[in-house]
Amino acid sequence: MHPGSPQPEFNHPESPDPTLAPNPMLSIRRSRMGRPHSSKFTEEQRMFRTILRRDFLTYALASAVVTPALSRAAARATDLTPLDPTDSTAQALGFVPDGSKVAANANPTFKSGQHCGVCAQYRGKPSDATAGCSLYQGHSVPSGGWCRAFVQRA
Repeated sequence: MHPGSPQPEFNHPESPDPTLAPNPMLSIRRSRMGRPHSSKFTEEQRMFRTILRRDFLTYALASAVVTPALSRAAARATDLTPLDPTDSTAQALGFVPDGSKVAANANPTFKSGQHCGVCAQYRGKPSDATAGCSLYQGHSVPSGGWCRAFVQRA
């Protein structure tokens, strides 16, 4: 609408303002730039917005639950390439494919009995020979391996 042009009159029974649309869901005052101005919401509009917010939270919660489950199913050790110990991330974390060969003097955090199979980062069962690791995306690690990011599985 141009300034000075006649504005259509809407006969909305609850609003004396002629710039509001007849549909209560659309009766949001428009600013000069044509963007919605949210200072006047009817009770029905507030309820409509609450329902949308509730739906959003429901969908967000559902996706937060489903996404990790799908990524675990997709990250099976047979689909992953074995981690190369010369990989830059593996070297930075001191990854060793065989935990029994860890140099204890170079890795003071290492304790006997620590290996990937009992680490919280390991995405398989402790009995699996290889599985994915949350630190080395796209790669599988042997159950008997070890790195400095070891965290005992609860």
